[in-house]
This record gives sequence, structure tokens and C-alpha cells, in this order.
Amino acid sequence: MTVREAAEAFYKGGQKDPEPVLALLASLLKKSFALHVLPEEKRDSDAFYWISAWSGGRDGLAEIPMQALFERAMYEKDALGVLLDPGDHPLYLSGDLLEELRKRAGLPPWENKKEVSPSARDLLEEGDRLREDPNAFSCEKSLSAYQKAYAKAVREKDSWVYPEICLRLGEFHPGLYSHEDLLALFDEAIAHFRLRVSQGDKEAPERLVCALRLKEQAQARGDGRMRPRRTLPESFFEF
Repeated sequence: MTVREAAEAFYKGGQKDPEPVLALLASLLKKSFALHVLPEEKRDSDAFYWISAWSGGRDGLAEIPMQALFERAMYEKDALGVLLDPGDHPLYLSGDLLEELRKRAGLPPWENKKEVSPSARDLLEEGDRLREDPNAFSCEKSLSAYQKAYAKAVREKDSWVYPEICLRLGEFHPGLYSHEDLLALFDEAIAHFRLRVSQGDKEAPERLVCALRLKEQAQARGDGRMRPRRTLPESFFEF
């Protein structure tokens, strides 16, 4: 069975049993199976990213042993892990899964790994602090923290951190988005706050109301171009 076939079966099974995929990847890792990556891939050094790789050959890709690629993902500062076979049935191999695969393959653990990067919640709190602390205020650094938090939380979409990040970005930095994308950001927050309400979270109703009001304001702004209201007619003939 190929990696792509195992991934397809995993998705068709509702992503309930990862064991066949993990077992296959561990066996390939032990054999130092070759993966394919983009040569000299360029990334934004100020944002978290996944290292994209393919289990089959593609034009314009460079070969790299699986062990070497996994080690690279564990050591590169802002790498979230390896995104294997991007497309319909991608496998997101985060750091904990890479360590599990290495253990299953009977390989020694990595030494001197990169420092554990801050969690989405940590980054959200950092962004809030940089907005609220008068001694450390920085709109640019706060936005950077929020964007990094979003990049981490968007994969899991947990109902606590993820909607708060969506709300911060939409409330404080609406100019970053098109009208449709801004409304979609608020819709994401609203959906998760509603889930929290249904789960009995006492803080969720207030956050839900806040998200609904922000969405209403965004809808009222239309395409985002502000049109000042005239308080006086331009001539006495305009009444």
C-alpha cells in the first residue's frame, strides 16, 4: 500500500483509525524512504509554516530522505511539521507525530531539539498584552502575535482560542481583509461561540453577542469605503 492509498483510506474511514497510516510511515522511515520537496523553498520567516512534501515523484521536486526531512522539521524554528501529499488527502505530521514515528521505527530520539514554540493561547495573550499595556504597546507586534496565533489555531479550531483570535483580527485589523473574508472571519467566531453556549460556558453568551455586533457593523460598512454624511446641504436649494 502506498502512502497516498493509506491516507485515502484514513479519510474515507472518517479519520478514526490512524494506526495503518502510522505503521506504514514508521516502516518507510526505518528504510529511509525518499520524499520530494520544493527546492530552495522560500517562506515568510515571521510566520509559522508546514514543510510541504510528496511521497511520489513530481516534476521540479528534489529528493530528500524521510529521516532528514523529519529532522529538519523538528529543528527549524517556525516549522509546525511536515505536510505530506498536499491535496485531497493531506497528512499533517506535527512534531509529536514525528517523534512517535521515530520511536516506532526504532530510531534514537532527536537531541537538542528546537525550543518548544509558544502555543496559540500564549500568542493570543501576548497580542492582547501588546495592545493593552501602555509601557509595551505595539500595534505591529500585536498583529504579528495574532497572525501567528491564527496560523496555529486554524488547524485545530478549538472552540476557546480559535474564535477569540478570529474576533481580535476582525475587530482590530479589519482593513487586512476583503468584505467577504471579514464576514467569514466573524462567522467562524460566531459558530464556535454558539457551540460554547450549547456546552454551558458562562462566558460564551457575552462573547457571542460581541461577535454578532461586530459582524453587523461590518455588514453596515458594505464594501468598506466610508462615505461621510453631510450635516448641511451644499446649497440652500437642497432641502
